[in-house]
Amino acid sequence: MLKLSTNYARMIPNLLTDISIPASVLGITSMFALLLAIVTLLWSCSSIKRSRLWRAGIYALLSLSLFMASANGLLSSLNIHNYQRLINETELAQISFKRLAPQHFLVDIRLADSAAINQFEVSGDEWQLSARFIKWKPPLTLLGVDNLYQLDRLQGRYREIEQERLAPRSVYSLGSQSSLDLWTISRKLVGYLPWLDAFYGSAVYLPMQDKARFSISAGLGGLLARPLNPEASEALENWQ
Repeated sequence: MLKLSTNYARMIPNLLTDISIPASVLGITSMFALLLAIVTLLWSCSSIKRSRLWRAGIYALLSLSLFMASANGLLSSLNIHNYQRLINETELAQISFKRLAPQHFLVDIRLADSAAINQFEVSGDEWQLSARFIKWKPPLTLLGVDNLYQLDRLQGRYREIEQERLAPRSVYSLGSQSSLDLWTISRKLVGYLPWLDAFYGSAVYLPMQDKARFSISAGLGGLLARPLNPEASEALENWQ
């Protein structure tokens, strides 16, 4: 896909043109920044040998800034293709249900960026969909770099707590299983990524009903679900 779906308000009004940075361009730019960081570090060492300490300090600070920017860009470009951009409210998927037996449903998920339909058998009274979000700070948002999201998992829920504890569970992964994941990097290096504003998970759950169909979107407050047909509206009205 964690194509990465973080829930992120833009810090400025949307631009008329898309100036988002592709992962390939981000990677090349980061390599160039790394090269400059090495060059400025060599200049700093050379200035120290010549006893030009003020100049050495300036070069050292510049080198450190370039190293941090390069690391941030390289780590992002390695995994950013697994995430989708989030601009304001974005429809992620549509989900529909077919009742197979009591508390047992066939669930179809059609992703917004794909014509393929993913099918899962889910047990329970309710369905829950969760996602991961990554939110950037300026200056990245000012450059048109959008916040990101990635659908994470689908699972069934039982209305009764005792059933939730003892009945068979159904949980399915929807995200990328990449060994190098942008979410993991963000969580471990949050103190070293100055342009990372937040990373968090969001989930939505609603009742399952035969023939019900819902739209799943990512908005300012996280995941959102809206009924798309009378069966879904009826399920919400009767939800206890």
